[in-house]
Amino acid sequence: MQVFEVEADEYLASKLDYGTPEFPFAYYYDEINRYHEKSVRWRWHNGLGLAFVAAGPVELYVGEEKTELQSGDALFINQGVIHRFSSSSGGVVVTYIFGSELIAPAGSRIHTQYVLPVLLSALPFEKIEGGSMQGQLMLKSLIRMQNELEIQADAWELRIKNCVLGVWDELYRVLKEKLSCGYPGRTKNENRTYARIRKMLNYIHGHYREDIDLDQIAAAAEISKSEALRCFRAGLYTTPVVYLTQYRLACSKELLQNGGRTVQQVALECGFDNSSYFCKVFKKYLGISPLEFCDVYEL
Repeated sequence: MQVFEVEADEYLASKLDYGTPEFPFAYYYDEINRYHEKSVRWRWHNGLGLAFVAAGPVELYVGEEKTELQSGDALFINQGVIHRFSSSSGGVVVTYIFGSELIAPAGSRIHTQYVLPVLLSALPFEKIEGGSMQGQLMLKSLIRMQNELEIQADAWELRIKNCVLGVWDELYRVLKEKLSCGYPGRTKNENRTYARIRKMLNYIHGHYREDIDLDQIAAAAEISKSEALRCFRAGLYTTPVVYLTQYRLACSKELLQNGGRTVQQVALECGFDNSSYFCKVFKKYLGISPLEFCDVYEL
């Protein structure tokens, strides 16, 4: 099992892990006001996501859709869905990510009847209000999971799994009617768009130190430059090159905070051609120069 407090300086999209094959479960604690512009940037996970709002209000963004969340609300986020959180008033979100095999093995009756329909539905997320009966039951189990993780008494993994099963039972009751009616979800084209975005993000994260451009980013998803631009604008409201620049800046901030490197070294390690251009872009996006940033943090 993995426990994470996501770094407050993490800038843009990220792929969240969900534990190990031995116990496919992970826990993330997000204090949103610690992030740049009080916003947890775009992220996704290959596992299933369950969350609750420990302090609200919080805004959830999935594509063009914005959903208001209040303290006590529970949330399901399907695997592969790119999303982000923001809050102007100290919001806190606790997220659990797990493999569907934690509920039941693939191919089993439970997985086929109660898990697979959700995975195949294209349902991006579901909000369960804290004031509802299902919301109260889910919140009780979600909070219990947090307590179990903090204490980790003997056999805590068994109790975590029991809590996951209890939450999934209530969630399935909420989703059953939507699933039986055929949840509209995303179209095949929309699913294709997000799959392409994830491929391009993975390429940027793995090659941002290198001299890469739009051609190479688009090639990572085997699409044209114009299609790469369309995908980013549709899913992340930005362009691949702007995203690349901002990701490089996020990494440069971490290196500056770690200390031990000159501004020029940081610039080169993060994919900028020279320190002059790096300083110009850094100030444009963050409002201060790299040296001023170091002074603020007394580095």
